[in-house]
Parts: sequence; structure tokens; C-alpha cells
Amino acid sequence: MFFVSVTALILGGGSYTLLDLFTTVGFFSLLIFLNFCFIGMFAPLWGIVLINKQESALGFNFNDEMKKRKASGHDFVDEDYFVSVKSDRIVMLRRDYIERLEDVREENRVLSRITVMSTTGKKHKITGHVESIEALQAWFN
Repeated sequence: MFFVSVTALILGGGSYTLLDLFTTVGFFSLLIFLNFCFIGMFAPLWGIVLINKQESALGFNFNDEMKKRKASGHDFVDEDYFVSVKSDRIVMLRRDYIERLEDVREENRVLSRITVMSTTGKKHKITGHVESIEALQAWFN
């Protein structure tokens, strides 16, 4: 619909060549694509911020801990750590940082959101893929 509107505006303004039309529509489509890329950069940042909060609160280094445990790949689960990376979402929690998980989840077809109460008394809304959040609940319980 957007491209049809842009095309109508271009054609209605005067006589333009086909090259002008393709250049303008291509430029607008490039801008839309770059905006989605820019917005998509922020999805994994929330998981990284939560990792930093846990490191500060508990005094550990996530990278060193994963090296000690010989973790490889995108998913790692043991008695202390839950790590799941699916496409653009990072879910990493350490068991002694979690006081409780809320039972109620918000879901759509792909993503799920759950509230985690930390031992520092803060609530964190964790957003991840449905499989990751289901696995997190099973791991914690």
C-alpha cells in the first residue's frame, strides 16, 4: 500500500521517467528496510542488559562462567544457568538471581513474556521465544 501511494504521488506530480520512479520507490524501500534493521538491533540488547545486571548483583563474569562449564552453542542448561538464544532474543538467567517466576505469561504466535522477580527485589520482564520461556519455566521448577 505504501509503495502504491508513493508511486501515485510521484506520477501525479508531473511527467517522470521510469528510472525516476524506480529510483524513488527503491530509495523508500531501502529506508524502510534500514529502519527495520535499526529497530531489530534492540531486541537482543535487553538480554545483554539483564546479563550485566546479574553480573553486578552476584559478582561473577558470564563469559568466564561459560568457559569453565565448557558451554558451546546457543543453548546451555545446567543446575545453575539457563541460556537460550533464538534468532534475536537472548534469555540468560542464573538460578540464584531468581526469587520467583510469575505463572502468568503473555504470548503471541512466536514470542512469550514472563515476569521474573529477582533476589534484589526488582521485577524483570523477560521476552523470548515461546520454546525458550517454556524451557525456562521447566528448568526453574
